Amino acid sequence: MGRGVKKLYTILSLLAFGSVVFAQPANDDCANAQTVTPNGTCVPGTTVGANDSWQGSVGCQSGGNHPDVWYTFTSTGAQAQFTITTSAPWSGNVEVVLVQGTCAAGFTLVGSQCGSPSLTATFNGLQSGTVYYYTISSTNTGTPGPFQSCLTTTTPPTFAGQDCNNAAILCNSTTVAQPTSNQGFGNQEVTTANSCWGIGGERQSKWFKFTIGCSGTLEFNINPLNSNDDYDWALWKITSDPTGCTTKGSSITCNWSGCTGSTGISSCVASEPGVKNCGASTGGDPCGSGSQPRAWGDWSSPGGGASSCLSNTINVTAGDAYALLVDNFTTSNSGFILTLGGACGGGTAKIGPNADFTYTAGTCGTYNFSKTCQTTNSAFLWQFGDGSTSNAQNPSHTYATFGTFVITLQVTDALGCVATFSRK
Repeated sequence: MGRGVKKLYTILSLLAFGSVVFAQPANDDCANAQTVTPNGTCVPGTTVGANDSWQGSVGCQSGGNHPDVWYTFTSTGAQAQFTITTSAPWSGNVEVVLVQGTCAAGFTLVGSQCGSPSLTATFNGLQSGTVYYYTISSTNTGTPGPFQSCLTTTTPPTFAGQDCNNAAILCNSTTVAQPTSNQGFGNQEVTTANSCWGIGGERQSKWFKFTIGCSGTLEFNINPLNSNDDYDWALWKITSDPTGCTTKGSSITCNWSGCTGSTGISSCVASEPGVKNCGASTGGDPCGSGSQPRAWGDWSSPGGGASSCLSNTINVTAGDAYALLVDNFTTSNSGFILTLGGACGGGTAKIGPNADFTYTAGTCGTYNFSKTCQTTNSAFLWQFGDGSTSNAQNPSHTYATFGTFVITLQVTDALGCVATFSRK
């Protein structure tokens, strides 16, 4: 949501023996933000003579005045990394506030980091091709001064582990590409007793973990880069030990078909990219005779329900955690593309934490805040824009003065993924 920008005033300091005028930096406000190319290029800047453009405290900022300068860039990847070094007379922490939006309509907070220089700040979840703004500011107790900032945006690869306890953590439903299929399987964690799989267990496995931010139905597509590869999968609920996976028990749904091509869970199997029909498999194939899209069957699993020839979507609950094993039965070195939500746009569940919220006005300056998707197994940090905070999921807050305040909710799930949402 929007953030108001304060009216800026030129401050002239008149001293007893003359006058000293600190000129405002050219990028002292949003409208004059300096454009930066996010390829590692470093640009000089200063907060000397700058004004505080944010209303109240934003992100990790403390209270009081925070002289800031503005920059803008177009992201070329999903991750942004800032490196900021300072020089005298700068003293105190560096504050970086990253936002998305426009100067006219306002901004949504992407994230913030505050710390001593040299400060390296990393933000994830950016969208390539999207324009972002950021401010660099001095603290209210520090001394403004010159600095140098360097910015790089990239999309780091997701490397899945070969065991549940070192699985790749997925914080949202972004499509995950695995260009290769690593040989081996680490610890053998799959048996005929805890899954629908037949003999052999894991062969060339990759593990992924994620939480559910909003309840709904879960769908996904595992599409081999080589359409002749046979991929299998199994899904576990690991809510009671999401990091160590020591209590995962039996899989709740899985597929061990010998059919090649794409596989997964979908409400529109015929529309899924890579789907193939093939003849009967052995060892529990529920599809019977004839040519069927058997890799999309929901095989009977020790921790799940009855099997079906075409996969049924499963209902998942906000706050629960899951582990997905993807295994290359063919043992080729060719990888796959994992699309959470299903490549045909199915699935209503929100993958990863969700921080959306609403509020209602009470009486005498009191407001009641409610997280849109109620959840469990998560940590909450509310910042009400007046220096007050709360760790409740649905807090109330009373403002002592009238004004426009930016309210921010940060949600951290059981796997350490973070989502932030702001509005005023």
